[in-house]
Amino acid sequence: MSSQTYLCSISFFVNTFHLIILSQKSMRISSTNAMMIGIAICDLHNMFQPVFKIIETSIESLDVCPVPNTYAEALFNWILYSICDDTKRCQCLLGIFLAFIRTLVIRKPKVESDLTAPRFGLKLTVSIFSFSSILSIWNMSLSQLKSDDFDVAYER
Repeated sequence: MSSQTYLCSISFFVNTFHLIILSQKSMRISSTNAMMIGIAICDLHNMFQPVFKIIETSIESLDVCPVPNTYAEALFNWILYSICDDTKRCQCLLGIFLAFIRTLVIRKPKVESDLTAPRFGLKLTVSIFSFSSILSIWNMSLSQLKSDDFDVAYER
């Protein structure tokens, strides 16, 4: 296993610990913590990808005669790649909005009650994820699977 896999495994468990702490009722009192929960979920997905790839490769290496991917497997991998792209974009956007909201709260304390409400953080996180998902779906619709990506033996 590569060093990337070890680092991703450690990061996965650390982010799981962060997510457990952030999801406690006493921690869900501000919008920044709600956005940090979204960042932790995106991190968990992104850190699991290399580990999933290693597991998939080691299972394929056990086959004496590997078979090519079916259409369903190629479509599943395509969707997973799209979700990975989506979570990377969400992670970046959530971090930017987290810094922006914290700056606004410090500079303009009168607006603090609206921006620090956990409901605002949840709405912003869902909005960012929805926007990012629309971009991923649009990007996915511009490409298509080729017959080289999967086994077409079942095609009639």
